[in-house]
This record gives sequence, structure tokens and C-alpha cells, in this order.
Amino acid sequence: MNWSVKLAKSLRTDKTLQRHYFIQVICQIAIALCICTILLSSFLIRGFEKTIEDKIFNFWSHIRISNLSNSVNPIGESPVNIKIANLGREGIQKITPVVNKGAILKHKDNMEGIILRGISLNNKANFNLTHDYNLNYDQDKEVPVILSQYTLDKLNLQLGSNFFISILDSTPRTMRAKVINLYMTNIEEFDAQIALTDIHVLQKLNRWGEHDYSWVEVQSMHKNNIYQLANRLYQNLQDVSVDTIYEIYPQLFDWLALMKKNELIIFIVMLIVAVVNIISSISIFVLEKTKLIGMLKVLGAPNKSIIQLLYYQVFFIILRGIAYGNAIALALTAFLFYFKPIQLDPAIYYVSYAPISFDWQVFIFINLLTIITCLVTAYLPLRTISKISPIKVVEYR
Repeated sequence: MNWSVKLAKSLRTDKTLQRHYFIQVICQIAIALCICTILLSSFLIRGFEKTIEDKIFNFWSHIRISNLSNSVNPIGESPVNIKIANLGREGIQKITPVVNKGAILKHKDNMEGIILRGISLNNKANFNLTHDYNLNYDQDKEVPVILSQYTLDKLNLQLGSNFFISILDSTPRTMRAKVINLYMTNIEEFDAQIALTDIHVLQKLNRWGEHDYSWVEVQSMHKNNIYQLANRLYQNLQDVSVDTIYEIYPQLFDWLALMKKNELIIFIVMLIVAVVNIISSISIFVLEKTKLIGMLKVLGAPNKSIIQLLYYQVFFIILRGIAYGNAIALALTAFLFYFKPIQLDPAIYYVSYAPISFDWQVFIFINLLTIITCLVTAYLPLRTISKISPIKVVEYR
């Protein structure tokens, strides 16, 4: 170990040689606040992105296979005939056949236009149902329906209530229905338009066969393989339309992409703030050590060794600031994750609270980039040491 490192350790541990801690504390606080802000912003934005993406993917899956005439039809009146077994299982996590039907829900004086989405009601894990079990119903006299809380309030219904469904078809039909469960996505495009029911009821109404569906939804095992899976399905199937969820709901994913841009802007701004604070703080730190620098130069110390001496002290200041910032960010992340104190308007943000998602890769990347940026930035004011004249320092004393 050379003398500059030994002296730097002595200056750091010997309190009699360090009379001015204020600049160091300010520098550490600035670095801590910057990295804490960057980490929290990144975790919050990723939390929003993950929560909303999961809602969309769980409700609609990743890929939709439909009749060519249904690619732009929200209901899917022309059936696509697909045997689920023929789709294979490579890269596929889940396959959901769907039959849709336009309808009007009636309860007393209240009416709501809706799209009945026929699925297997046993597949309950994908729709954030508010109750663990569906209520029993009379299969011969009642149509089972799962409504959103939004539609339930509009119709002034309650769980277990009966109402009537008027089917929009060439031959108008009215059926008695029962609310057997509730779902809530907080995405108005879904909650206000969709009611879930049994797929076999709608197939029977349409006089469709067992393998006739409005469309078939396919969930990929990995989000990054959605386009590859869609291309493979399109090549293996004939006379069908294969669309990804990104093409069906581009407005939602454009909004998420805008949030990613905000993350980058916040990251750049806070790095600039950290750089400015470090340059100003280290410049004052160098001025504070001017007498020491002059004495070392009089004793014959080269500029390289003096820079190394102060750089070691600056490195310690930066690491402490980053450590404090990480500790605060992790504590706030845990608090936001477990207690959810920030409540939001679901009509605007699609979630009722501020979600947060911790990512180790992002955490490590931000820390490494911050350390490198701070160390490179700190080197610039330390270069001014070579311009300090020992004679002028001695005369000043």
C-alpha cells in the first residue's frame, strides 16, 4: 500500500484533521437523494407497467385467433372452427376458447348494453374474481353471469340477484340470469363492456358446433415470445386471423410506453443533478484541502499521488451516499409494497393504489451506473490540483 492511501485512511479516521464535515455531508445527502429518487421512480413505473400488463394479459391473453371477417369485429359473429388439440403446446401456457354475443341487461328500470363473453367458468384465476367460489344456479332456468362491479352498480344489482338478458339477434330472446360472481379490472374499457358467462350457453344460442368459437385466445409461456408464437400459429393454421394483444389494444400499450419514457427522463435529470452536486461539492472539498495540498507539494509529493489521496476520500464519500440512498429506497419500497399507502383513482390510473415492483437487475444497473458517473465526475474537479502552486499556498498562510 503506497503512502497516499495510508494518509487518506488517516485523514478519514483522525477526527482532529477533519474540521469541516459539512461539505461531505451535503455531498452524501445529494447522492443519496438522487439514487433514492431514481430507484423509487423506476420501481413505481415498473410496478404500474407490470400490474396493468398482467390485467390485460390475464383478461385477454397474448394472442387471438379468429375468423378473417372477425379481425375487426369486437363480438365475433362468424365462427372460427378450431380443434384445440391441433394447436399444440409448444411455447403455449394456456388456451381459452371464447364465444361472444351482444345483449342488453335489464333490471327493473335499468338497462345496459353489454358483450356476453362465453368462457369456461371453471377457469376463474384469470379474471380477478372478488369471491373464491361461484354461486349455485338453476341450469335449466337461469343463465350464469359474472358481472363487473361497474356494471353491477349501474344496474343496481347485488351478488346473487336475478335479472333479464335480451339477446341481440335476428330472433329476439329474453332469458332469466343470475349474478354468480363479480370481477374487477379497474380498466373501464373492460369493466363497462364485458360480462362473463358459460361458453356452452352461447354456443347453443348461436346453434354452433362444439369446436365453433368467436375466437380462441392463446397465452404464451414467455412475454418476449408473443410475436414468434403468433407467427408460428399463423403459418400452421389456414384462413384465420392471428392478432397479438399489442395490435388489439394499442392505446393501452402506448400509454405504458410513455411511462417508460418518463422513467428515462427522470433518470437523466437526477443524474444531472447528482453530477452538478458532486462537481460543486468536490470543488469546495478541494479548496478546503488547499493548505494540505500545498504542504504535500512542498514536501515533494507529485500531483498523481495527491489526486490519488483525495480521490480515495471522495470515493468513500460517494459510496456512503449511495449506501444511504439504497437503504432509504429499499425501506420505502418495502413500505409501499406491503402497506400501499398511496391511493389512486382507478378511472384514471387503472389501479386503486400505487403498485411497486422490485427488480434486482435494475437495482444493480442503476447502482453501477451511478457509481461510475459519480467517480468520473469527481475526477474533473480533482484535476485542478495540478494547477495549485505550493509557493502561493505558503504565502497565503
